[in-house]
Amino acid sequence: MKDIELMQVNPYIISPANSELKSQLKNQQGINFYSHPLQRVNPLKGVKNIFSFIRGIFSLSSYFRQNIEIVHTCSYRGTLYGLFAGRMAGKKTVWHVHDIHKSFFYRKLMPLLADQIIVVSKAVGKQFSASTQNKKVTVIYNGVDLHIFQPSKVKGTIKEELHLDDNALLIGTVGRLARWKGQHHIIEAFPEVLQLFPHSHLIIAGDSIFTKKGYKESLKALVIQKGLTDHVHFLGQRTDIPNIMKSLDLFINFSKEEPFGRVITEAMAMETSVIVADSGGAPEIIKGQDCGLIVKTGDSKELANAMIQLLHLTPEERLIKGKNGRRKVLSNFDSSEISRKVQLVYDRMYSNKKPILDTKGLQSDFSRGKD
Repeated sequence: MKDIELMQVNPYIISPANSELKSQLKNQQGINFYSHPLQRVNPLKGVKNIFSFIRGIFSLSSYFRQNIEIVHTCSYRGTLYGLFAGRMAGKKTVWHVHDIHKSFFYRKLMPLLADQIIVVSKAVGKQFSASTQNKKVTVIYNGVDLHIFQPSKVKGTIKEELHLDDNALLIGTVGRLARWKGQHHIIEAFPEVLQLFPHSHLIIAGDSIFTKKGYKESLKALVIQKGLTDHVHFLGQRTDIPNIMKSLDLFINFSKEEPFGRVITEAMAMETSVIVADSGGAPEIIKGQDCGLIVKTGDSKELANAMIQLLHLTPEERLIKGKNGRRKVLSNFDSSEISRKVQLVYDRMYSNKKPILDTKGLQSDFSRGKD
């Protein structure tokens, strides 16, 4: 792949004027910004909302005609605007799918508007029809910025921050606090671990963002109910993810139908052993590499056993698993290589080339039933 000459890409980012993404990238050279409100689409709010959506599509379509050749959409709302406007403007459209939905509109109708569909895991791709999978879907996993996630350059200071002993064992999970993310299962499994490893602590990083109120409070109530107050630590929303991952002895992602699970690859990049649930795209990340364990979704008892199994290993044995994980990240999830794969989709689509198959799964092949 590295010797393939790729077409030049000049990125344009369409987002609301006050978006966090725009503030993060405003100092990056070579990126063009176009502000658009991208108002929420909810027909139940009446005719005014529908007409606002239609006006938004027309304004985007006009902009696309003059400035854009390929429309690449990601978020659900951005995809609604982008695919419709891209079609109206007669431009090539790429839908980058990061979610698993059950609605007919999402699975059957939206794919009709996209020329190509990039999915972040095979599990995400399988929500679409066999015909769509074979004609349009390409699996390109999310990438990790290996310039940031470097174990040799991060100290890992969570023990110091929480004033814990050096011999403390840290088990952690990172992500939005939501029931489908399964943090309650981790808390329910932890007392059994604590009995055998009294110096263990559970680190929960993340907050209740874009989710119903009450779950965070229920987690804290569960901690009190289980008598775990001194051993469970809620860190809230954090930006120092490499530091957290480096601090942990064991990382857990126990989501139900996690589309991918970027935090899993981030933990692996920091040479931390991992446990994941056996649903969604998470198992795809660690399969084929001795870097952790896959546990039945929602089974707190099995999760406790897996945690105990890995904690019984010596630090050197866990580090071996961690290094195995980093090797897989280097070979499969390097963000620079992931971006090249996306460019290859652009190149073959815009140049009307045949699909490019490579050994690392650039082009999905659902018809042959590959895992």
